[in-house]
Amino acid sequence: MVNVKTLILSFNEIEEIEGLDNCGNLLKLDLHNNLIRQIKNLEGKEKMSHLDLTYNWITDWYQIEHIKSNCPNLKELGMRCNPLASKKSYRAQIFTKLNYLQKLDGFSFSDKDKERVNDEMKVISISLIMDAVKDQRKGIFDAGGSDSGDFAAERNAESGDEGIGGPDEDAAYEEKMQKKMEWEKNIELLNLAHRQITMIKNLEAFHNLRKLNLMDNNIVKIESLEACKLLEELSLEKNKIKVIENISHLKYLKKLDLGQNQIQRI
Repeated sequence: MVNVKTLILSFNEIEEIEGLDNCGNLLKLDLHNNLIRQIKNLEGKEKMSHLDLTYNWITDWYQIEHIKSNCPNLKELGMRCNPLASKKSYRAQIFTKLNYLQKLDGFSFSDKDKERVNDEMKVISISLIMDAVKDQRKGIFDAGGSDSGDFAAERNAESGDEGIGGPDEDAAYEEKMQKKMEWEKNIELLNLAHRQITMIKNLEAFHNLRKLNLMDNNIVKIESLEACKLLEELSLEKNKIKVIENISHLKYLKKLDLGQNQIQRI
């Protein structure tokens, strides 16, 4: 299939993306309505501009990293009706990871979308933490009778928003959810890798946090960890940190990863 430019494999029972090694000229790949759980084996697909993965079983953000690494010219991506697409900030997350995309699920990214992405993804927000904990399947969001399975749907139903919410709306939602549930004290592991975060913030209530993963973000300063005194592992590799600071109070810290930053002296 060396010369194939359009490959349609929709409505099959495909579980893995494979067998495309010789498709270096592929421009459009349609895999919607299959059983795919992982995005992989797209090496050598630099020319691909359209990828349709709607109606599959893709669940986590790490799958998008494979697209980022292998499909730099992708213009349109279809991901709706995957578990991943039900997460809050879905469009914002996709755009921050694949900021060269022109369309997601058939809709273009507007300038207003891009502004909201910048506002939303700048710092660690409560909604971002909730999404991360839900990914970890800790099951601690059941308090108060709320369904732990789909916070995005609840938020959208309350706000009437089907896309990216505005900063004021998101702030009001986060405040409501924070008052409604006292779940922070139960969290010992928090994975916020690959989230385009630039600032560590909003961790004041996480007193029992033992492991914090912030790798592969855009963080420039170690800060706001005063409440995390029980922290044992802190992963900050692949960021933009220049100075090792604000960690002297972490008496229980056993592992600190600052690889691939901009540090010049210890």
